[in-house]
Amino acid sequence: MADASNVRFLEEEVRDGSDTAQVVRSLKEDFDLMIVGRRHEEEMEALSGLSEWAELPELGPVGDILAGGDMGTAASVLVVQQQIMKVSHNLILNS
Repeated sequence: MADASNVRFLEEEVRDGSDTAQVVRSLKEDFDLMIVGRRHEEEMEALSGLSEWAELPELGPVGDILAGGDMGTAASVLVVQQQIMKVSHNLILNS
């Protein structure tokens, strides 16, 4: 079994985009690799206002903060998102 003592899952409660940015920036020196998720849904209150200042919108609000030029960290950032599958209603008929 692998030693997981160097892996940490962190969950913080925030109220708005300002809180989120503050928490993310406070972690910049604590990790060598940060893995964050990106959502497809409407903007959540915890991310409010962050997309307005995005330099890299394809990374999502949190990924943008981490990868942005003003972050001043050497940590690597991995942004993951679940692919949304579109359901096709076309029927293929075999003759």
